[in-house]
Amino acid sequence: MSPSPIARHLTAVVLGALTLVACGTAATAPTANISGPPASGPLPATTEPSPDAGSPAAGASGDPVQRTADVDIGGRTLHLFCVGTAPAGSPTVIAEHGLGGDSRTWNGLFYAIGERTRMCAYDRAGARLSPAAPEPSRTLADQVGDLERLIAAVDLDGPVILVAHSSGAWNATLYASRHPDDVLGIVLADPRGPKVSAEWLAALPPVAAGEPDSVAAARDELTTFEGNPALNDEHLDLISAAREVNTVLDPKALLFGDHPVVVLSAALTANNWADLPADLGTTLGEAWHDGQAAFAAESTAGTLKVLADSDHEVPEMRPDAIIEAIETILDQLGA
Repeated sequence: MSPSPIARHLTAVVLGALTLVACGTAATAPTANISGPPASGPLPATTEPSPDAGSPAAGASGDPVQRTADVDIGGRTLHLFCVGTAPAGSPTVIAEHGLGGDSRTWNGLFYAIGERTRMCAYDRAGARLSPAAPEPSRTLADQVGDLERLIAAVDLDGPVILVAHSSGAWNATLYASRHPDDVLGIVLADPRGPKVSAEWLAALPPVAAGEPDSVAAARDELTTFEGNPALNDEHLDLISAAREVNTVLDPKALLFGDHPVVVLSAALTANNWADLPADLGTTLGEAWHDGQAAFAAESTAGTLKVLADSDHEVPEMRPDAIIEAIETILDQLGA
């Protein structure tokens, strides 16, 4: 049975026979690397600039400073890549990739943002250059704890703007709930709402003889894959992680307060479940859109913008839209 159309963007992974490039991971990685940096203090500068992080003229005089390091967070490391410096009072942009992606997701943004402030992205434990955590099953709180230790280990203290793709929105949401005074703005690129999987599973019809393969595959994806942490490189318990996000999204209080939140919704994502029966595809699309609108509604300054020409891989297809959203927030902050 072929992977379901839902699987093509469930967590932005390349799974089984899927051919979709996940989260920009096909892009060439930054080559410069300094392993074994100090556990604390400023990140060391790389010895050579990287053309792979979006620099229009890598190595040219005046290019933003880039730094890359494998940062010890206590017995294991997280791979971190930063471009630019944050002027006094200016927030650092910290980016979260989707499940199955890595820091290269943001290659189209680094140098554009680095001209103005510091932008950093990292590989979560188990992704690309960051060794997996020892636990066979991890919670979202485990992952956010890693980010907190990473920020504490290097010179990244101070206000931040969070940028996230796909289910990386869950990490950004939980981090923001823990550090409301530090997170000054959020940009979410085609985020996956934490209620989407449960709503999709509820929308699927009961198992029936002769049902379309796409329906059977979708059901299997929403149960087998999401219920087994061993099937993703980060060993994240996706069902538990969704519950963690739903817990902090209290309908009685706006999680993001009056901080600016920009949600970029990719109109072509719906093509990923186009081979499901039409009525079912419509229901899934409504749940997907509602989940994104809910993120924007968590702020009095939340906006949702539909990108008519992008599929789920917004960082690859429309990095300009993400850059514009970040710059708009920086303008609003006077940074």
